[in-house]
Amino acid sequence: MRKRSASWTRAVLVGAVTLAVLAGCGGSGKDSTPTSTAMAPVPSATVPATPSAPITLGEVQFAAEIDPATGGPAAPATSFGRATPVIRAFVQVSSLPAGATIRADWSINGVAVPTLMQEITLHAGRPAGWLEFHLTRTSGQPWPSGTLGVTITIDGAAPASGTVTLSGF
Repeated sequence: MRKRSASWTRAVLVGAVTLAVLAGCGGSGKDSTPTSTAMAPVPSATVPATPSAPITLGEVQFAAEIDPATGGPAAPATSFGRATPVIRAFVQVSSLPAGATIRADWSINGVAVPTLMQEITLHAGRPAGWLEFHLTRTSGQPWPSGTLGVTITIDGAAPASGTVTLSGF
Protein backbone atom coordinates (compact mmCIF):
# COMPACT_ATOMS: atom_id res chain seq x y z
CA MET A 1 0.00 0.00 0.00
CA ARG A 2 2.88 2.28 0.68
CA LYS A 3 4.16 1.83 -2.89
CA ARG A 4 0.76 2.60 -4.24
CA SER A 5 0.47 5.73 -2.09
CA ALA A 6 3.87 7.01 -3.25
CA SER A 7 2.95 6.42 -6.91
CA TRP A 8 -0.36 8.11 -6.39
CA THR A 9 1.30 11.13 -4.71
CA ARG A 10 3.82 11.39 -7.54
CA ALA A 11 1.05 11.25 -10.15
CA VAL A 12 -0.92 13.97 -8.37
CA LEU A 13 2.23 16.10 -8.05
CA VAL A 14 3.13 15.65 -11.76
CA GLY A 15 -0.46 16.45 -12.73
CA ALA A 16 -0.46 19.61 -10.59
CA VAL A 17 2.84 20.74 -12.06
CA THR A 18 1.56 20.04 -15.61
CA LEU A 19 -1.62 22.03 -14.95
CA ALA A 20 0.42 24.89 -13.51
CA VAL A 21 2.70 24.92 -16.57
CA LEU A 22 -0.24 24.75 -18.96
CA ALA A 23 -2.07 27.49 -17.07
CA GLY A 24 1.07 29.66 -17.19
CA CYS A 25 1.25 29.18 -20.98
CA GLY A 26 -2.37 30.12 -21.42
CA GLY A 27 -3.61 26.63 -22.23
CA SER A 28 -5.76 24.21 -20.25
CA GLY A 29 -4.31 21.05 -21.65
CA LYS A 30 -7.67 20.23 -23.26
CA ASP A 31 -7.59 22.93 -25.93
CA SER A 32 -5.00 22.88 -28.70
CA THR A 33 -5.89 26.44 -29.84
CA PRO A 34 -3.01 28.77 -29.03
CA THR A 35 -3.77 31.80 -26.95
CA SER A 36 -1.90 35.05 -26.87
CA THR A 37 0.13 35.97 -23.87
CA ALA A 38 1.72 39.27 -23.04
CA MET A 39 5.42 39.29 -23.71
CA ALA A 40 8.06 41.84 -22.89
CA PRO A 41 8.94 43.95 -25.92
CA VAL A 42 11.92 42.71 -27.85
CA PRO A 43 14.50 45.44 -28.36
CA SER A 44 15.02 46.32 -32.01
CA ALA A 45 17.69 48.27 -33.78
CA THR A 46 16.53 51.56 -35.20
CA VAL A 47 18.36 52.93 -38.19
CA PRO A 48 18.15 56.70 -38.11
CA ALA A 49 17.04 58.34 -41.34
CA THR A 50 19.90 59.88 -43.24
CA PRO A 51 19.33 63.60 -43.11
CA SER A 52 19.18 65.13 -46.54
CA ALA A 53 21.73 67.76 -47.40
CA PRO A 54 20.43 71.25 -46.78
CA ILE A 55 19.20 73.02 -49.87
CA THR A 56 21.35 75.98 -50.73
CA LEU A 57 20.84 78.79 -53.18
CA GLY A 58 23.63 80.70 -54.84
CA GLU A 59 23.67 84.39 -55.66
CA VAL A 60 20.90 85.66 -57.94
CA GLN A 61 22.18 86.68 -61.37
CA PHE A 62 20.25 88.45 -64.11
CA ALA A 63 20.56 88.02 -67.87
CA ALA A 64 18.48 88.46 -71.00
CA GLU A 65 19.44 85.05 -72.45
CA ILE A 66 20.08 81.48 -71.27
CA ASP A 67 23.46 79.87 -71.95
CA PRO A 68 22.47 76.65 -73.78
CA ALA A 69 25.58 74.80 -72.53
CA THR A 70 25.01 75.41 -68.81
CA GLY A 71 21.37 76.48 -68.50
CA GLY A 72 22.65 79.50 -66.57
CA PRO A 73 22.91 83.16 -67.52
CA ALA A 74 24.46 83.76 -70.99
CA ALA A 75 25.78 87.21 -70.11
CA PRO A 76 25.13 88.28 -66.49
CA ALA A 77 24.02 91.91 -66.26
CA THR A 78 23.51 94.50 -63.53
CA SER A 79 21.22 96.71 -65.63
CA PHE A 80 18.82 96.46 -68.57
CA GLY A 81 17.25 98.94 -70.94
CA ARG A 82 13.55 99.51 -70.38
CA ALA A 83 12.85 97.95 -73.82
CA THR A 84 14.56 94.61 -73.00
CA PRO A 85 12.00 91.94 -74.04
CA VAL A 86 12.76 89.34 -71.34
CA ILE A 87 14.53 89.70 -68.00
CA ARG A 88 15.68 86.43 -66.45
CA ALA A 89 16.72 85.77 -62.85
CA PHE A 90 19.01 82.76 -62.32
CA VAL A 91 20.16 81.04 -59.14
CA GLN A 92 22.31 77.95 -58.66
CA VAL A 93 20.87 75.27 -56.39
CA SER A 94 22.02 72.05 -54.76
CA SER A 95 20.10 68.84 -55.46
CA LEU A 96 16.39 69.41 -55.01
CA PRO A 97 14.07 66.66 -53.74
CA ALA A 98 10.76 65.76 -55.35
CA GLY A 99 7.97 67.81 -53.80
CA ALA A 100 10.13 70.92 -53.26
CA THR A 101 8.27 74.18 -53.88
CA ILE A 102 10.28 76.97 -55.49
CA ARG A 103 8.90 80.48 -55.43
CA ALA A 104 9.99 83.79 -56.98
CA ASP A 105 8.58 87.01 -55.53
CA TRP A 106 9.22 90.08 -57.68
CA SER A 107 9.31 93.75 -56.68
CA ILE A 108 9.67 97.04 -58.51
CA ASN A 109 11.40 99.91 -56.71
CA GLY A 110 11.14 97.98 -53.44
CA VAL A 111 7.37 97.43 -53.73
CA ALA A 112 6.19 93.83 -53.92
CA VAL A 113 4.15 92.96 -57.00
CA PRO A 114 2.06 89.92 -55.97
CA THR A 115 0.67 89.47 -59.49
CA LEU A 116 4.19 88.66 -60.70
CA MET A 117 4.76 85.89 -58.11
CA GLN A 118 5.80 82.58 -59.72
CA GLU A 119 5.74 79.18 -57.97
CA ILE A 120 6.46 75.62 -59.07
CA THR A 121 6.47 72.27 -57.24
CA LEU A 122 8.86 69.61 -58.47
CA HIS A 123 7.32 66.24 -59.33
CA ALA A 124 10.74 64.58 -59.46
CA GLY A 125 14.07 65.33 -57.82
CA ARG A 126 16.43 67.61 -59.71
CA PRO A 127 20.21 67.50 -59.62
CA ALA A 128 22.29 70.54 -58.80
CA GLY A 129 22.20 73.27 -61.43
CA TRP A 130 20.53 76.53 -62.39
CA LEU A 131 16.95 77.64 -61.80
CA GLU A 132 15.56 80.37 -64.02
CA PHE A 133 12.55 82.65 -63.59
CA HIS A 134 11.71 85.37 -66.07
CA LEU A 135 9.44 88.28 -66.86
CA THR A 136 8.41 89.13 -70.40
CA ARG A 137 7.69 92.75 -71.28
CA THR A 138 4.28 93.51 -72.70
CA SER A 139 4.64 94.63 -76.30
CA GLY A 140 4.73 98.42 -76.55
CA GLN A 141 5.06 98.89 -72.78
CA PRO A 142 8.56 99.65 -71.43
CA TRP A 143 9.68 98.46 -68.02
CA PRO A 144 9.32 101.14 -65.35
CA SER A 145 12.53 102.99 -64.49
CA GLY A 146 14.17 101.97 -61.26
CA THR A 147 15.03 98.68 -59.64
CA LEU A 148 13.61 95.24 -60.38
CA GLY A 149 14.09 92.80 -57.51
CA VAL A 150 13.46 89.10 -56.94
CA THR A 151 13.54 86.85 -53.89
CA ILE A 152 13.69 83.13 -54.58
CA THR A 153 12.84 80.60 -51.85
CA ILE A 154 12.64 76.83 -51.68
CA ASP A 155 9.96 75.47 -49.34
CA GLY A 156 9.78 78.93 -47.77
CA ALA A 157 13.43 78.85 -46.66
CA ALA A 158 16.95 79.54 -47.91
CA PRO A 159 16.06 82.83 -49.58
CA ALA A 160 18.28 84.37 -52.24
CA SER A 161 17.61 87.90 -53.40
CA GLY A 162 18.95 90.18 -56.09
CA THR A 163 18.20 93.39 -57.90
CA VAL A 164 18.87 94.81 -61.35
CA THR A 165 18.57 98.38 -62.58
CA LEU A 166 16.07 99.30 -65.31
CA SER A 167 16.94 102.48 -67.19
CA GLY A 168 16.93 104.16 -70.60
CA PHE A 169 14.28 103.86 -73.27
